[in-house]
Amino acid sequence: MKILIVDDDNISLDLMRLYIKGFAKNCDLSLFYSPLGALKFLKSSTATYPDILITNLQMPGINGFEFIEQINDFFMERDASAPPFRIIVHTSYMGPEGICLSADRIAETPCFLKRLLTPGNKKTCKELNIEACVPKPLCYYKMVYLCSDKLFAAKKMAKSGEKQVR
Repeated sequence: MKILIVDDDNISLDLMRLYIKGFAKNCDLSLFYSPLGALKFLKSSTATYPDILITNLQMPGINGFEFIEQINDFFMERDASAPPFRIIVHTSYMGPEGICLSADRIAETPCFLKRLLTPGNKKTCKELNIEACVPKPLCYYKMVYLCSDKLFAAKKMAKSGEKQVR
């Protein structure tokens, strides 16, 4: 599995690295402190795309929404498709005055239909190809859940109307 993480907070980035390496020892992990550096990497002709992209929202330079929007634009212009990897948002910007007005903004419930209610962003998670959000501070079990197929199986069940058994 290949995972690319973008976060300007060194502590969060190091914590996610430790969690992922503890869970998936053979994981190919790429870490970026800057969304601009990650964007340059993803747009390069030699890039090998991750299976999962985890990004923070509040970052200097361009924020996470702009970063995700530029990724979507790149793949749409290149081959008229969505990015070939899962996008997960990892942020402390949660709650009624943050991303969404509902309480489903935890890793256990995919947020594929909710609108991201922030200044300057009028798109839904689905429109931005965001599959899940997970709040900071991150715990080991949420990171394992995010990087496993359980989250994405739950999303498929929710779309098809099936009930998830825990």
